Amino acid sequence: MSAITNTKDILERVSDGFYSLNNELKFEYINNVTEKLLQIRRENAIGQYIHDVLPHSDLRKFISRYERALSEQIPVEFEEFFNNRWY
Repeated sequence: MSAITNTKDILERVSDGFYSLNNELKFEYINNVTEKLLQIRRENAIGQYIHDVLPHSDLRKFISRYERALSEQIPVEFEEFFNNRWY
């Protein structure tokens, strides 16, 4: 089993939502918990811009943090109330 396959298996088993975006803010990976939380299908979202997948959402705070992580090449952590839940 490759390291990538093993990592994906682990991400599918965790109870937290997890997704990754590329440097253009397009979805690269979405686990099953994120699909349920955001009410999206990964088949429709992978390769799409986050703001196109979630067009009715106020993503400004999320996107500003993602852009900071990309520009400064640092990890970022944050909590936001979004879609009637804390993330």
